[in-house]
Amino acid sequence: RVSVNALFESWLKLDLVHRKDSGKEIKRMFEKDVLPIIGDMAVEDVRKAHVINVIDTLLARGVNRMTKLILSLMRQMFRFAQDRDIIENDPTSSIRKAKVGGKDTVRDRVLSDAEIKALKLQLPDAKLLKTTECALWIMLSTCCRIGEICKAEWQHLDLQAGTWKIPADNSKNGKAHTIYLSEFAMRHFEVLFTLKNSEKWIFPNSQNTNHVCEKSITKQIGDRQLAEGRLPMSGRSKYCRTLKL
Repeated sequence: RVSVNALFESWLKLDLVHRKDSGKEIKRMFEKDVLPIIGDMAVEDVRKAHVINVIDTLLARGVNRMTKLILSLMRQMFRFAQDRDIIENDPTSSIRKAKVGGKDTVRDRVLSDAEIKALKLQLPDAKLLKTTECALWIMLSTCCRIGEICKAEWQHLDLQAGTWKIPADNSKNGKAHTIYLSEFAMRHFEVLFTLKNSEKWIFPNSQNTNHVCEKSITKQIGDRQLAEGRLPMSGRSKYCRTLKL
């Protein structure tokens, strides 16, 4: 009789290890929210009610999207067990993800033409770091992710060819990408080159020991988009509403 704890360890070593992070994030989620509830049970004893107990515990915390993700991952684990004849039936099979936690809300990340023009006019008053301004325009003109720009290295940028290579380790889907830069994007990389203070990182941290933290740019922007009536946090930017569009 295999326990859920033992099943998870087997799934981690044989399946999750092939993921980009070797399953570390899934291991963290399961150790926090799944294994404390059903980990000591024998896999064959797990019923739909036990899975619902895990789901209800998560929903009570208000983490609806996380609940859907963990249900999907539990389903993968139990199907792994089915494939190895540890169980005959998957206890999650009759639970519909669409019915768990309500409908997903897709966030709208699109800036209108008018907002982009407003951003250009408002940026000087925001007093952002010049490197942050360049990062903003590069993200908007290449559609790269915040992590991809923060981890960018000079060795992956070819200003002569007008290309920027994002290695597989830096991309969300684990695949390498080559971005062919527009003249607009090139100009902002050229500005960054004039500000260069690291031989490796395009956006180095203040100690010049690694790339800048991914939260650095978003915090700078967020600090300048405070709602009316809210006061800036101590030690943060006093230009707290300059980037409200």
